[in-house]
Amino acid sequence: MAVRPGTGGARAAAVSRTADAASTGTALRELTAAVRTLRDQLRLRLQGADGGRGEPGRGDPAGSSGGRGLEELETLEEFEALEELEVLEAELAGHIADFERTSRVRRAELSRLRAELESAISAAAPGERGAGAADAAGVVRDLSRRLAP
Repeated sequence: MAVRPGTGGARAAAVSRTADAASTGTALRELTAAVRTLRDQLRLRLQGADGGRGEPGRGDPAGSSGGRGLEELETLEEFEALEELEVLEAELAGHIADFERTSRVRRAELSRLRAELESAISAAAPGERGAGAADAAGVVRDLSRRLAP
């Protein structure tokens, strides 16, 4: 490799704006798909735990809740995490639409979104979920780290 005088040696190649934009777009699409998969896995787990009746504490006949206790509370927290994942999935879809239109993304919003994804994953009790949901949560974590500025 020839080195021009005065450059101080060979320089590492910089990432072009186009490559950075393509990488960001790919990460957004993959992250959206991973969040969708995690949401589906969590929904399936909750339907199995609930016997397909619906959400706990919502629409139950009066007096039927009896003494459900801790298990009911954990399931309710998982439903709330599921709802949060649905909101984040919609927000990611909005970011993708904006990105496809403008080829730009606001890094501050991505940092906030990443923090909210981490919170939603933690709220869904990773140790309590089935293997499919745990794998999906790991993929979401890995992909969300690619969005960091």
